[in-house]
Amino acid sequence: MKRGFWAKAGLALLGCALALALTELGLRLVFPPNDLFLVWPANLHTTFDPLPGVMPGIEGLVHFDTNSVGLRGDEMGGDYQILTIGGSTTECIYLDTDESWPGALQVNLQAAGAGVWVGNGGRSGRNTRNHILQMQYLLPQFPEVDAVVMLTGVNDLVIVRLQSGSNFDPGFMDLPDSEERRLRLAFEDVPQDFAFADPALEARVRGSWWERTGIWRLVQTLRRNRNTAQATEAGEAIEQDRVGQYYVTQRQRRANGTFTNTLPDLASAIAEYKRNLNTLADIAEANGVRLILLTQPSIWQADTPPEIDRWLWFARGEDDIYYTNAAMATAMQMYNDALLAVCADRGLECIDLANLLPKDLTVFYDDVHFNESGAAMVADILTEYFLGHPPIAP
Repeated sequence: MKRGFWAKAGLALLGCALALALTELGLRLVFPPNDLFLVWPANLHTTFDPLPGVMPGIEGLVHFDTNSVGLRGDEMGGDYQILTIGGSTTECIYLDTDESWPGALQVNLQAAGAGVWVGNGGRSGRNTRNHILQMQYLLPQFPEVDAVVMLTGVNDLVIVRLQSGSNFDPGFMDLPDSEERRLRLAFEDVPQDFAFADPALEARVRGSWWERTGIWRLVQTLRRNRNTAQATEAGEAIEQDRVGQYYVTQRQRRANGTFTNTLPDLASAIAEYKRNLNTLADIAEANGVRLILLTQPSIWQADTPPEIDRWLWFARGEDDIYYTNAAMATAMQMYNDALLAVCADRGLECIDLANLLPKDLTVFYDDVHFNESGAAMVADILTEYFLGHPPIAP
């Protein structure tokens, strides 16, 4: 009796193991091991539906989709291919792809008769420390890319410097574990055959063995397509929720906060920012890719009207101390001036976007993020630039 029971149990377990093995084999064909550096998960499809009155200038259901190489936009192709890199102000997570400024840029240029593809590689919280790795690995991966448009600066200011406070380390890039920490933020995933020198690093970046199975990838794909996208905003791991409740919470937090008009010493942080920009220029040059840098627009100004101030939340520093709008306007201008100086020194293409946009709710729904009309303005400025410069210019 016992022998018969254990025989049946063994056959049942064997059958389950065989079924799992066949399922895993089939899923590996459907979800093959990743062989790319991915900024976003490939083929992600999710939606956002911001609450009315949470984001001025944004209305309706938002579709957030990525293509097979983990970028927002169409599949790669066209006579001229542009990759955009940046943080949340490039990502435009609460705008449809065609309403985001990278998507609208493609629409505009194609309407003008140019065979241009624009892929959006923006992701919240990323800064020049992460962009260096993105440029280092994405450009060889996508040799067809002709130009990179980079909108950067605000995360270097707020996340790298202000929120670090007394813990800011201008030598961070030289730390032994710097690349590990930057790599984990720069990419959602790395190629399966990427050579890690440190096995512990590989486990942290790539995950445990079960996280590399086809079954796990199916579960993750279903979860991501059901839920909202995970992101990093203002130095915190957050869920950019489907309705934008996070913004309501953070605005209330700021309304009850303590403010200072005194900025910390930004000299060493700006020096690092300039070094990083020069490194990015070196990588672009080494890969034969055109680099166009944009200054970071913001709504910050010395005398912010109350009807605008109520929408702000982003300028929080160490120990929950908030910086005044006047202080933030000064700091952002310092970073933008640093970028312009690098462009002048290196002879790089640069668009001073910050001085071309009004500081009001026709452009922004908060401190720095573009609403529908603001993204359209950015796209129009870039369209005019590309149509006026070779190789797209007649």
